[in-house]
Amino acid sequence: MKALFLFLVLALSGAHSTIDFETAVMRITGAAAVEELDESVMERFRALAVRPVDLNGAGRSRLLATGLFTQFQVASLLDYMEMTGDVLSFTELALVDGFPADFVEALRLFVTLESRDAPGRRHGNKVHGNLMLRGAVREQEGLAGTYGIKAKVEYANHY
Repeated sequence: MKALFLFLVLALSGAHSTIDFETAVMRITGAAAVEELDESVMERFRALAVRPVDLNGAGRSRLLATGLFTQFQVASLLDYMEMTGDVLSFTELALVDGFPADFVEALRLFVTLESRDAPGRRHGNKVHGNLMLRGAVREQEGLAGTYGIKAKVEYANHY
């Protein structure tokens, strides 16, 4: 009975991954063998293992630039975090659409889940803004024309 209790505690506590580096890379890339992968791909994964990406702090462009995720996975993750707040565990991450449990297990080596907010609280640092300026110049000394500027600013998605 104690063994079962200990197993449940370890499973629910999010114990660290027992998967090795090469197996994790193969699961994420879909390669059948490490030899199939280019050295630049392996170097990128080594860099991510040394300096993991914080899923809760990274924006859309950073998540896509890692090469770990598809566009669907990034959109799904950001939508999930928009509705529920930070992802607090890898078990919770496995509940997000597009993140099967074996993929999440492989991700443990390359990402962190550092939370900035209380559980269930959405990020409060979202800045949105639109700016549109239009103008017209009347003809004076042969100069005539219209001018305009359009800008968009978003902080949360790092645009």
